[in-house]
Amino acid sequence: MPGMSRGLPPGNPLVVSAFESTLIRQSLLVAGIFLLLLAIWGALVISLRRPSATHLATGAIVGAAGAGAAGTAHDRAETEPAARRFLRIAFASLWIFDSLLGLQTSVPLYMPSRVFEPAAASAPLWVHQVASFAVVVWSYHPIVVSCASVWVGLGIGAWLLLAARGPWSRCAGAASVVWGLTAWVFGESFGGLLAPGASWMFGAPGAALFYCVAGALLTLGDKGWEEGQVGLAITRTAGIFFLLMALLQAWPGRGFWRGDGISQGASGTLVSMLTAMARTPQPHFLSSWITSFASLVGAHGLAVNLAVVVVLSFLGLAYLSERKATLRLAVGASVLVCLADWVLVQDLGFLGGTGTDPNSMIPTLVILVTAYMAITRAGTEVELLSPELELPARLEPDLPQSSVSADIAPGPTWRSRARDHPGYVLRGLCSFGALAVTALGVVPIVGAAVNSHADPIVYQAIDGPPTPIDVAVPNFVLRDQSGGIESLVDLRGKVVVLAFLDPVGVASSRALGHELAQADGLLAAERARVEFVAVDTSPANRSPASLRAFDRAQGLAATENWLFLTGPENRLAALWKAYGIPAGAVQPRSGGVASDAIYVLDTRGTERYRLNVVREPSTEATRASFTGVLAATVQRVMASP
Repeated sequence: MPGMSRGLPPGNPLVVSAFESTLIRQSLLVAGIFLLLLAIWGALVISLRRPSATHLATGAIVGAAGAGAAGTAHDRAETEPAARRFLRIAFASLWIFDSLLGLQTSVPLYMPSRVFEPAAASAPLWVHQVASFAVVVWSYHPIVVSCASVWVGLGIGAWLLLAARGPWSRCAGAASVVWGLTAWVFGESFGGLLAPGASWMFGAPGAALFYCVAGALLTLGDKGWEEGQVGLAITRTAGIFFLLMALLQAWPGRGFWRGDGISQGASGTLVSMLTAMARTPQPHFLSSWITSFASLVGAHGLAVNLAVVVVLSFLGLAYLSERKATLRLAVGASVLVCLADWVLVQDLGFLGGTGTDPNSMIPTLVILVTAYMAITRAGTEVELLSPELELPARLEPDLPQSSVSADIAPGPTWRSRARDHPGYVLRGLCSFGALAVTALGVVPIVGAAVNSHADPIVYQAIDGPPTPIDVAVPNFVLRDQSGGIESLVDLRGKVVVLAFLDPVGVASSRALGHELAQADGLLAAERARVEFVAVDTSPANRSPASLRAFDRAQGLAATENWLFLTGPENRLAALWKAYGIPAGAVQPRSGGVASDAIYVLDTRGTERYRLNVVREPSTEATRASFTGVLAATVQRVMASP
């Protein structure tokens, strides 16, 4: 898959340092946002509690009319259905937990190769193409995207916790749907549903999809929750879901009916999965449990899979029965089965240094328990103070009517409610702060998705930043690809990018030629002040015709500021020696070599920077990063005196 950075170790010190320093800077920004909101809250409370002339004139009358009966109607705490409250807090906690897992220093470099690529490994080609987009974006911008992902999850989690009611809460649910779908499509490759080994036991239809479901449920109005309609909808959907998962598990030819394959000649799908999970870095007691379960499956693969199919079928039928006693039994069985699968098959989901969520079993259980609560507690409520900022200014019909005229004692507004309940304003402002934190993550990710230039950190993690030098280059006179005579003196007044390439037979030369063409394209209008110069390193291919063939193959033939130089072998050998090309590497009867480095010369012909050429790991991301660093170095030399 393109753009992979699998050659970089997860503990690369430059990447780890950049990741940590970026998170620290952004944490200070987040702290500043909430300190500012806290200051605004304090100012509002002081302002609202300062009695106005109108308030002084009417306060005594309202008090005499029944201790502010009209205001009491609007200051009374609103309620949230218990099931909705449980769902909201549980998934808020999951979002925050997932974000904390994103703080692992291995995440910036290993997400593409350890998460995105395996998820799409056995999926159809078009799924690979979708996943490759996420791979390229993350590989090109590992620090930006990994940090931003942390803040998106933290923002949504905090938003769900703080906004219990009203539009703020529904918007938080909608944000969960949007980000969950993004993770499900690009990070989980549609939850692995399209892969031949998809199974409920392994996490299908994807943990992120349950986050989407939870978010969608939180956007619903209270009526459905209070009357149990939401709970019934969840249980009916769960029933169909478990029956489909049972059918998927029982489908022949997918390897789930086999054990360890001693007699069949191949390991079963479940045994293979368990073997891989047992190798994950984790406490010994967990790996021993998984190994023991793998042995059981290996010896009795058919019986184990039959039991799984029967349990899934039972759960499906039980949830479709819509009887409270059966539903209670189904939820209890779901807890036992899901927890067993979470430990013995999914291995808790987040171990090994690259896991960023607890996989699908915990979100599944949260939604099933929510359905049970919504059905069994229909009509009951748990009191919560609403953080909603816009409240209807009307009297409750069951409240005693005041004898005070509406003109004298109008119904309380949000100002009076905020004055009497400061926490109301604080939660509203904190919800806005959570939205700002979410945006702090979303905006950089969108920017990275539309930015086709890889971050310099990708190249620098391998070869470090360009090395400053200050060496005067002796003049040389050679012939270009058109047969004309060129010398270094003729190029004075231009910044020169100097490389050494073999025009025939060396793949690294072809790759470097392509990268030089890309760097030239990045310079745009500044190209007129730059000359890209390559020197032939092949004694056997020194004709201008071979140089022109190379130019055509690499798309350099029409590049006006490109020179490929050749000449007598003695002149070339002098340059090879001056730039450290090993004598044994250039053989008369074989091909030449490509540069180990690129040199950037200023307008006076003095070497100013040396850039190592990326060899291994050479990926699309590292090559794109190299061209960006080269173009930026050229621009730096242009700007220097």
